[in-house]
Amino acid sequence: MATTFNSIPLPNASKIKHRNPIAIRDSLMLDGKHMIQVNSNMGFEADYRCLGTWTQYEVVLALVGTAYSLITENETYTNCYISVSDPTESDNPGYFYFDVSFKRDTR
Repeated sequence: MATTFNSIPLPNASKIKHRNPIAIRDSLMLDGKHMIQVNSNMGFEADYRCLGTWTQYEVVLALVGTAYSLITENETYTNCYISVSDPTESDNPGYFYFDVSFKRDTR
């Protein structure tokens, strides 16, 4: 199954990391007890390594700054933002590795 962002396939994407962060605040009170505050609004973050042409890199780079839907592993995550690393050359002429990271706006 292809991983897509705004219906644009991420070229040869392989997942590096997936996180579902939950905001937790642990406050140590003066009496030595802990006060825990938890936000149950679970976030979504994921990192992928892609291998594509320069044109494919530029298409993905153009998506930075606007929220779109990420579809991966038969799941849809709305309101996601992307960041893209600088490309590095691969052993395959004309192809570059680049990493993409996603964070979901859950406001």
